[in-house]
Amino acid sequence: IANKNYPALNTKYEDKLSPKERKKIAQDVKSLAITRIGHIALNSTDNIIISAIIGISWIGILSNYSLITDCIVGVLCLFTGAITASLGNYFAEKSPDEGYLLFKRVEFVNSWLYGICSIALITLLNPFITLWLGEEYLLNEYIVMAVVINFFVQGYMNTLWTFRSALGLFSQGWYRPLIVAAINIGLSIWLGTCWGVFGVLISTFISRAAVNIWFDPLIIHKYGFNRSVRPFFISYLSRVMQILLILIVVLTIKRALLHNGVSIYNFALLTILTALISLFAFWIFNHKKDEYQYCKSLLYRILPHKS
Repeated sequence: IANKNYPALNTKYEDKLSPKERKKIAQDVKSLAITRIGHIALNSTDNIIISAIIGISWIGILSNYSLITDCIVGVLCLFTGAITASLGNYFAEKSPDEGYLLFKRVEFVNSWLYGICSIALITLLNPFITLWLGEEYLLNEYIVMAVVINFFVQGYMNTLWTFRSALGLFSQGWYRPLIVAAINIGLSIWLGTCWGVFGVLISTFISRAAVNIWFDPLIIHKYGFNRSVRPFFISYLSRVMQILLILIVVLTIKRALLHNGVSIYNFALLTILTALISLFAFWIFNHKKDEYQYCKSLLYRILPHKS
């Protein structure tokens, strides 16, 4: 069937890649390899440092929280994973303006998905662990904050990396992951000695904030879309402030509900209130934006509804 429908696959071509094209491919492969090494060094050293400096028992307690966040990341990655394969073709066929509009829409959805999940995790993780395993397995609120901050930043950066890959921006800033990994290891050892588990975890965020959070958007806008990155940063900071405002409201309600301890009843009520408040605030802040209207129309076409 393949030979019949696609006879061109059996055609031998004498054309060869030019030296310039071969050099570009070699540079991209090298950049991807270095990026992968940097990502592994960044994401895989925290547990080693915690066990070496603080104690291996903390790894077991922390793994309960990581299990939950990793499951949520697995679900949310279905969104970015579903669009990754089609992005390269989209950018090849569409105009730069259409490509940038798609980037804004996907970035908007992804940041709010991770934002709402982060609000829920900060609010509900410790009460859930209390009901599931008991209070002896709890981490303090500062460590939980650090876990969730890393969850949010890593998930958000995955989206930016997806667009960098689709735009073929492999070589720009190829050294960046190595710098981030080096900063993270040094900071983790120093702050881990001073602040314990919180110091190690917050070092990962500081490392990404020092390089990735501002550098990747700059590369995408400068080399991918030939646009100023300033409006993007303004929009993103506004969104972060909105998420923080929602979080303050939800945590205030949490303190009122759980002041006498955690039970299945008040945990279920807190879960419902967290979801309703987050979604309502999301609608309040965004219902007039083009990205929201696009997502609304997309969901309307996908979900079954009465005619």
